[in-house]
Amino acid sequence: MDACDGFSTWSLRRAQAFYTSQIMLQIRTQCAVLTLFTVASVIGISGCELPQRQIEHVDGVEVTVTDQNFQQEVLESDEPVLVDFWATWCGPCREMEPVVATLSNDFEGRAKVAKLDVDQSPNMAAKYQVDAIPRFFVFKDGKVAGRIEGTASYRELAELLEQSIDQPADAKEK
Repeated sequence: MDACDGFSTWSLRRAQAFYTSQIMLQIRTQCAVLTLFTVASVIGISGCELPQRQIEHVDGVEVTVTDQNFQQEVLESDEPVLVDFWATWCGPCREMEPVVATLSNDFEGRAKVAKLDVDQSPNMAAKYQVDAIPRFFVFKDGKVAGRIEGTASYRELAELLEQSIDQPADAKEK
């Protein structure tokens, strides 16, 4: 029995057209808002300037890990390691850079913060089933002690690291 039994082709096309039109409406609305902001800022209406999103640069002490040094830098590390699986073309990954750099500075000496470019190190990304980025893993004693998928706040990542620092060596992942 086909999964579409009970639904006519016409019904499926109608549903698809409806959802497509909703998405297009959202895109048109966002474009209209941007256009209004642009026109307003050009003619000088105060308070209508487009917000400029600047990603601040923070110098961190992150370690760059690859397929070749992952075993030594992460799995054999004496301290917990937060690994940021990322890529240069990924916008959300780039937005996380200041957070990751700040974490590396704040946890220096208690935990290691590492970055792994999934395009440069596809084997580790595949091994840990990283199918979307950014993705963060905390490793302790050579095992995954926690993970967060997608963007996360400084607080969320810091709490994940703190838990692995405070957790006894023989505790299991929840």
